[in-house]
Amino acid sequence: MTWPEVEESLREAEVAIIPVGSTEQHGPHLALAADTVRAHRFSVRLARHLHPRVLVAPPVPVGISAHHMDFPGSMTLRPETLIQILMDYVSSLMHHGLEKIFIITGHGGNQSTISVATEIIRDEMGIIIPHVNYKTFTSDTTREIIGTGRIDHAGEWEVSDAMFLAPELVREERLTEQGAGSAPWKYTGLHDEFRVNYPLNWHELTANGAMGDARTATREKGEKLNDRALERAAEFLRDFMYEH
Repeated sequence: MTWPEVEESLREAEVAIIPVGSTEQHGPHLALAADTVRAHRFSVRLARHLHPRVLVAPPVPVGISAHHMDFPGSMTLRPETLIQILMDYVSSLMHHGLEKIFIITGHGGNQSTISVATEIIRDEMGIIIPHVNYKTFTSDTTREIIGTGRIDHAGEWEVSDAMFLAPELVREERLTEQGAGSAPWKYTGLHDEFRVNYPLNWHELTANGAMGDARTATREKGEKLNDRALERAAEFLRDFMYEH
């Protein structure tokens, strides 16, 4: 958009979405930009669905990905850097009169840092910013679409979603399942019922960088998943715009 187009849009826009992604390995079959491109395109779908009430800021293309740095091409920010970037984004949007802001991430590794950032923004800038990894909008219904119900990194959920939103990211001839990792204990399923977390690097979990099995991913599954997420996100934003 040009600045006059933004100026015109601000007459009706109520919410700005900040998409936050990553630049990190996604196995041999999904491009490094997957989280950024998916978060951005989902945000644009949502804005079009709620036009003219929603605008989309430029995506943050690098996130918290230190655990992927053993794989070539991966990049990471320090948590304090991402916090400062988000604060600067929010300050810029508020300068133009947008004080209802929604952060959508496509990378689970960003969530803890985004949580801290939004708490700081609340305390220092006086606005409450909701945030979400948009995968979670389908968490209660994923099993209907994906038999395993799993939403692993570079697995069936993400690859299906990419096939629908950004097929150029997918190397279909290389779709594969998770490779054996080097961790000295059995990780998969270990204490899942207690939600115990381990600060492992990704190569310790999977030799090829992927989790789950992407070989059963399809565009049709991705469309169903994304449409469900869009429906839930739109429902949330309507409530957010009305209540705040």
